[in-house]
Amino acid sequence: MKPLRIAIVGCGKVADDHAEAVRFSERARLIACCDRSSLMAEQLAVRFAIPNHYDDMAAMLAESRPDVVHITTPPQAHVELAVQSMRAGCHVLVEKPLALDEEQTRHLISVAEETGRLLTVGHSYWLDSVAIDLRELVTAGRLGDIVHVESWYGYSLAGTYGKAIMSSPDNWVHDLPGKLFHNNIDHLLNKVLEFLPSPDVTVEARAFRRSPRGYGDRRDHMPDELRLYLEDPSGITAYATFTSAVKPVVQWVKVYGTRGTATADITHRFVEISPDVSVPTALGRLIPVGVKMAGAARQLGRNVLQFGRSEFHHFTGLRRLIDEFHQSVLDGTEPPIPLHELLRMSRVQDDIWRQISDSLAKGAPARAAVQRTEP
Repeated sequence: MKPLRIAIVGCGKVADDHAEAVRFSERARLIACCDRSSLMAEQLAVRFAIPNHYDDMAAMLAESRPDVVHITTPPQAHVELAVQSMRAGCHVLVEKPLALDEEQTRHLISVAEETGRLLTVGHSYWLDSVAIDLRELVTAGRLGDIVHVESWYGYSLAGTYGKAIMSSPDNWVHDLPGKLFHNNIDHLLNKVLEFLPSPDVTVEARAFRRSPRGYGDRRDHMPDELRLYLEDPSGITAYATFTSAVKPVVQWVKVYGTRGTATADITHRFVEISPDVSVPTALGRLIPVGVKMAGAARQLGRNVLQFGRSEFHHFTGLRRLIDEFHQSVLDGTEPPIPLHELLRMSRVQDDIWRQISDSLAKGAPARAAVQRTEP
């Protein structure tokens, strides 16, 4: 079977990750890229030996005729570009967030169904190796019935992306309905929602700001800390935390069950299982430590093997997502992330933005660090 013809629209930093994934795929090859800045498109084309580059989307679709379009632009353009691509006969992978709200998400899904094109979103960590391991533990019943889930997403405002956001009040992130949270909350929520089975999940949200002010513009009013409580009608609950203050910057998800608890450390690629050990007295406190150490040794060996095969990199999950989506296009099967999950994600996000609307519009209340003094 001939490899899929892939085009990338939006030639910023994230486009490099998509181009790298496609370059190593046996199922696809890059044939075009497009950006409103012809220089950005040309630079991506040179870096990845892409034969055609454009500054006009319609011209790219008409002349290069890709099978799949990867949209890696700022989110404000996602819907227009995805609809244009699907109506031109292309399957579409859109970087997160898929759209700005539930109404836009519904529109995208309706166009996908109307045109018979496949649609998915770049939930890269959803297919990271440790996320898959955790999912398999739950599916196999190792944890028993799920009672509670916690999701933690650390973000550095001093990192590459954070610096770009805070360097200018005109950065596109400041125009999103959920601002900083909107651009990252998919990574926080998708690890929770898959364990909450109902479409009618309720959420309570609180937002505030810990970063110092002093810019003199809307950057001073952007909340950077978010706390969520979610509840499923079945009784399963969840906490989700977005923080730009806590160090080190890590990302993890923890699932509590009636037979055991497991933590997937996304940052360090490690799954830790805490089983329910019923051995009495001091021995019962020793056995769990041994179980954890044995699990750590196995995980270390696995990570070393992955490192040796050049599979232990930051965007392993993104590469797997792209590969599975391309395979679903070739096979004519459902995409790796069901459409109803895309809709549920957008519905929960809209609810969060409504609840913290004052913080987003007027500026979140500042939370200063507590100053402790010796008595």
